[in-house]
Amino acid sequence: MYSERSVEPVYSEGLTAPGTRSEECTAPPTAPAPGAVRRPVSTGEPVAPGPWTMRLRISGTDPWSVMVASFLLLTGLGVVALATAAVAWLMVEGIAPGVLPDLTTVVAVAVAVVTLEVVLGTCLATLSTLLYNISAQYNGGVEVAVTDDLGPTPAAVQALLFMARARARTRRYLRRGRRNANRLFWHSGCARDDQVEERPWRPS
Repeated sequence: MYSERSVEPVYSEGLTAPGTRSEECTAPPTAPAPGAVRRPVSTGEPVAPGPWTMRLRISGTDPWSVMVASFLLLTGLGVVALATAAVAWLMVEGIAPGVLPDLTTVVAVAVAVVTLEVVLGTCLATLSTLLYNISAQYNGGVEVAVTDDLGPTPAAVQALLFMARARARTRRYLRRGRRNANRLFWHSGCARDDQVEERPWRPS
């Protein structure tokens, strides 16, 4: 009914059967799988420095942190606006007294405007963050490239070349105009009076 089968023990990697000697086995190199990322092998030789670029993708933001940051920023701007309104009132009052209302009225209006600005700005920033998080679920977010290459951009290089050419042309035109003016001056009769030498008067 039952057949006897020989069962051999199975040992995991790094373990050997008792009484045997472990030997290192090198597996033959296998071809990389398609789509695998090949990493450069470090040979210990110095690598030439070059521009370093890293791409980041902003897939989401924290609404709470955005709300706090926008509230603090808008509050600081509101304090600056209040101080500016007070200084402006003092300057106008010193130049033309009685033109503006009292300082308390001006400050009350400024406080109301600043409060409205802080509340609306904070709500809009938080709502924009929520909308961005919803849209990032479909398009992946905004991709940002960070690099340490501080060289000029191609547009800046073209602008510098254009400015250099314009400067060279302007200098060339100015030199040509100066030469033409000198020729006209010497060919006309304007230079004859200047060429007359002034001799001291001597009695005959």
